[in-house]
Parts: sequence; C-alpha cells; structure tokens
Amino acid sequence: MRIAPSILSADFAALGAAIAAVERGGADLIHVDVMDGHFVPNITIGPPVVRSIKRVARVPLDVHLMISDPDRYIEAFAQAGAAMMSVHVEVLPHLHRTVHAVQSLGVKAGVVLNPATPVATLEDIAADVDYVLIMSVNPGFGGQTFIPRSESKVREVRALLDRVGNSAPVAIDGGIGAGNVARVVAAGARIIVAGVARARHARIEGRRARRRHLARRTVSAPRSTSRVRVRYAETDKMGVVYYANYFVWFEVGRTDLLRAAGWSYREMETDGYALPVIEAHCEYQRSAQYDDELDVRTGGALISPVRLEFTYEVVRRGDGTTLATGRTVHASVDRAGRPCRLPPRVRSLFT
Repeated sequence: MRIAPSILSADFAALGAAIAAVERGGADLIHVDVMDGHFVPNITIGPPVVRSIKRVARVPLDVHLMISDPDRYIEAFAQAGAAMMSVHVEVLPHLHRTVHAVQSLGVKAGVVLNPATPVATLEDIAADVDYVLIMSVNPGFGGQTFIPRSESKVREVRALLDRVGNSAPVAIDGGIGAGNVARVVAAGARIIVAGVARARHARIEGRRARRRHLARRTVSAPRSTSRVRVRYAETDKMGVVYYANYFVWFEVGRTDLLRAAGWSYREMETDGYALPVIEAHCEYQRSAQYDDELDVRTGGALISPVRLEFTYEVVRRGDGTTLATGRTVHASVDRAGRPCRLPPRVRSLFT
C-alpha cells in the first residue's frame, strides 16, 4: 500500500515545507491536483509549479489532470517531472491513444473515474493502464465527504483488472481518513490519496488494514461455484432477467458454499442457529438473457464471532462476462432471535 498526500490541502505559501513534512512522515508519492476551471469548478496549478515541486520532492509526483483537454498538456507535465499521470475517462474520446501517449513519454498512465461514471467504461482499456484512480468525491475541492458506494467500486475495478490479467494498482481519492481507509484497503485499494493533514493517520490505519487483509487471505476461506440457467419466468417481456433474481442466485451460491463447507441450513436449524441477512448489496453490470447459463462464484469469510460475509460474482459461461457482483452480511442468532456466537467448528471453517 502507498500513501499519496495531496498538496491541494497544503499551505501554498509554505509548499516546500509541507512536502518535506509528509515525506518525513513516510509519504510514498506526492499527489498533484491540476484543475482548469472548466472540467471542474476550481483552478489550481500548471507545469511551472510541478517543476518547482519536482526540485524539492524526494518521492515521485503523481499528477492528476482534472482538465478538459489533457492531450494538449501531457508532454508539458511529463517534462515538468511527473512520474505518474492520470486522465479522466469523461473528457477523452480517444482514451486508448492518450494512455499510450503518456506511456511513450516514460510516465505511468492512469485512468480516473468520477463517482457517477460506471466501471464498464474501462473494459476496453483495462489491460493497458498502469493504475486506475477512483474518485470517492466529486472532484474540484478538498475536504469533501466520502461517497460510500466508492468502496464497492474499488472491488469492481479490482475484479476487472484481475480478469484481464493486469496487476495495476487501484487508487482512491476523496474523503479518505482513519474512519474509512481500512474498508477501502480491504476492498482492494493500494494507493491512498489523502489530504496532507490526514496522510499520517491514513498510513497507520491503512497498514493495519492491509495486514489484517493479508492475514485473512493466507487462510483458505471456502469458495464454491454454482451453475444456474435463466428460466423464462425470471425474465421480462424482452427476455431480460429481473434485477431481484440476482439475489436469488446469491442465495443459491451461499447455500451451495455452506453445504460444501460442511454446514447445511438443515444442520444449522438442528443446532439452533439462523443466519438472517443484515446487509445486502448487488452491483448490476450487464443483463442476463433467457436461457443463459451462469456461474455464481461465491466466497465466505468470518468478519466477527457473530457475523459472516459472503461475496458473489455472477458470470455468463458462454463468454466469461461478469454480469453482477455483490455481498451479503449475516448475523448469527439463536432460536429466540438473539445474537449469539457461531459454533467454534463453523468459525474455524470461515477464518
């Protein structure tokens, strides 16, 4: 995990001192926000300031171009000292060309998604990028509140990159602090952009979260794949699957996973336990059609002594397209409906 303090929140009258301070605190990158007053409602800096920062910074500069015509300026920012440069999907009709133009200058090329931009816009460029930056606030100003849906967006981007065989890191920018950095790291973020004042706390919490995440992954959590075929009754008049059916398929996957792990719903009832759903999320990406054959890939993990989390990916078997991803969180309750610890045998299955 790398921390990239943003100079947007720094005192520009003492920028050199601010950069030196975050470097002493362990900054891995310096994040430079470039705004033009057109693409975003703010104006910040240009290549001359980046060139000055380069003279004092000891870590690489990560330049984020929030401008309406990045193609005009990528060479200038590369010459000014950018080691990484990210451009927005929303302003580029020829994104592939721009990404490769950045790379031809010896600079790592990133692509940025605004909060309302779907992950699907990256599908044809995912194999080419050096990193992907998720905006977890609407760009333009510092100090904004984190948009909660960004966490699942990080998961989607990570899944897309993995699917095309690209190990490029996912970065996240906006409203990141000690209260949410653990969640975005667990979701797959590996570059954390934070305000100068928050950077140290983000590093501490992020490292802790990364250690916890790796510790969970080193133990073989149960996984299973269930196969379903779309029935006519599950589709509308156009033959497209109803959104609610994904939750039905999640339940199929969850049931098969529990059975494969050695704990069926029947045995659960006999033991006096139930696992009601307390959180449910589904990120719809593509439509399934009548008679499609689907794989429901399900994973499970213990997130506390009384809670289990299941993750899902619905994939069309014919072409390998991911149609939806999701997660459910379940509480363990006894026959009286009171929260209770899961049996030690079950906890051992999911840790």
